[in-house]
Amino acid sequence: MEQDTTVTWTRPDLDPSTVHRRHEDRDEPDGQNTRYRGRTAMRANEADPKDLSLALSKPELSDTGSYDCIISKQKDVLKLTDVELQVKGQHSL
Repeated sequence: MEQDTTVTWTRPDLDPSTVHRRHEDRDEPDGQNTRYRGRTAMRANEADPKDLSLALSKPELSDTGSYDCIISKQKDVLKLTDVELQVKGQHSL
């Protein structure tokens, strides 16, 4: 990740909306929505440094929704991507 670049994954329908924030290869948990605390990660991918995927552990039905990935440098937004996540329930026999 370039110097002074921040990647923020958000869910606009939540308050606070931040799901995960990473600044210059360091996670920043301040301001993270508590329902995601300890369940998100952005792994540094040396093979593909442009891979800014968010990993979500223990997905819940309530995690279904629209997520935005915002890449910014200082105050300029470089890229905004919208991702739709659909969590399907487990069926028991």
